[in-house]
Amino acid sequence: MDGTPPGRGHERLAWGRRAPRDRTAHGVRRLRDLLRAGMVRAGATGRKLPSERELMLSHGASRTAVREALGLLRDEGLVARLQGRGTVTLDLPALMSLREYHGVERPTPSSLLGGAIRSHVLEETTIPAPAGLAELLGREPGDPVLCVDYVGTVGDDPVVVATDYVRMPEAAAVAGTPFRTDWYVRLADAGLVVDDTEILFEAGVADAFDAELLAVRPGEPIMIMEQLLRDPAGETFNVAVIRSAGRRMTLHSRQRRTGP
Repeated sequence: MDGTPPGRGHERLAWGRRAPRDRTAHGVRRLRDLLRAGMVRAGATGRKLPSERELMLSHGASRTAVREALGLLRDEGLVARLQGRGTVTLDLPALMSLREYHGVERPTPSSLLGGAIRSHVLEETTIPAPAGLAELLGREPGDPVLCVDYVGTVGDDPVVVATDYVRMPEAAAVAGTPFRTDWYVRLADAGLVVDDTEILFEAGVADAFDAELLAVRPGEPIMIMEQLLRDPAGETFNVAVIRSAGRRMTLHSRQRRTGP
């Protein structure tokens, strides 16, 4: 007896027995991750990957490991083997900077928010604010808020399903503004300035509603977000709940250390 709780000791022993047996699988997993990261950063659909032999030489991997890694990427729907062309990229996730996603940076033309997305309203109505929502918006429970339910698509591919709640008086300006592309554009067209945003990111799985709206399978991984949009005075005027097909979006963030 060494004083270690029985459960924890057994967990460590089980993990220790399991790890060495998976050494080959670890190499395949790492190769898959490196190939996937390079593809997403390049961001070009239809781009040809290096040949199996080139991948073997550049990564010091066996042919079996290369084929298994490519097989995992095919299972994910990111690559396909085409006759006479080799392995090419397919439907890569949309890449955008995290600051663009926050709405505080002008999107690049190639970004998801650079004009590629189109929003389709499911329902737009005024509702009495529940207590929790009213508190976030600095209003009283029962005060009217604009509720906008919509799906954002790129081409025919649904990317996000979102519900935005906007307080009065900003809601009146939004209600009278057409929905041209994405939500930030609609707010800007309504004359509203997003000065500060806060987003809570969670990993989740698609339920039956998500599966139908996002064209994914129930149980498939998705991103779940709650977002607060604030005006230049620091007041929250918009609360959003967003669900995104995780495999269709990649967020890029770069920060520099500002202190010692």
